[in-house]
Amino acid sequence: MLERVYEALRGLPRAMEGFVDVRSVVVFGSAARPEDFVEGVSDVDVLVLAAGEPRERHCTLELGEGLRVEVVVLKPEELVKLAEEGDPLAFMVKRGVVVADDGTFASLRLEPRVTGRTVSVLRRSAVVALGLALENLLRGDPLRAVHHAYHAVRHAVRYRAALERGCVPISDREVSEAGGGAAEAFNALASLRRGKRVDRLGAERALQLAAETVAALLGLKAPKLSELAKLEGRVVAAWAREEGGELVFTVLCLEGEGERVYELAASGISEAQA
Repeated sequence: MLERVYEALRGLPRAMEGFVDVRSVVVFGSAARPEDFVEGVSDVDVLVLAAGEPRERHCTLELGEGLRVEVVVLKPEELVKLAEEGDPLAFMVKRGVVVADDGTFASLRLEPRVTGRTVSVLRRSAVVALGLALENLLRGDPLRAVHHAYHAVRHAVRYRAALERGCVPISDREVSEAGGGAAEAFNALASLRRGKRVDRLGAERALQLAAETVAALLGLKAPKLSELAKLEGRVVAAWAREEGGELVFTVLCLEGEGERVYELAASGISEAQA
């Protein structure tokens, strides 16, 4: 499967002519690791290095069979700066698969280092992923909910590893080994995601597990998702944040012609001002 993807991506330089002067194409994330890639669930993340100022910075491509490719376009010097600043993207790209290169990417010799930015981005990413998991759960996509819950715990384990050991584990095996007490929860979520069969109740349990695991890794109090039964109206969005030492979910619902905003925290669920 991934070899077909790589072969298709080798045509990106020609496909993007007129928009971007492509010098290198690097696949990163789970699509660079066959053992972590789940067909039909995982996206394909691609970095394009471009000469000059690119006209497009982000785009989404469809390769058929439901396979979505998320493309990020950077200039070589921008990638070098991200590595110097410790952006997690640089760690992922360093472990990526180069499918096209005129020598530009190879010449960069990336050596990203863990910095305060590494830690803060990974922590924020864990919380954001929980919000995406909840939104997908409430909008009726349990598999995508589990997918994002798995990402949330993975980000949180990477955060703790960066904070305490100055490293960023990349593969699922590395994350599991670095997870300590969170390894069991991470492995369970990874297995559920790989199985691709999950119902609403299973996804809710998975998200509760992810929320409790992430909260523990980040030193926060976790909410109880059973409180979601009190929601009224059609869910249109959900997100997560840290506040006052707690993990807080916000859910936006439409009811009739009005909006209702709910906040779910460790103390319970309440309706906020719309």
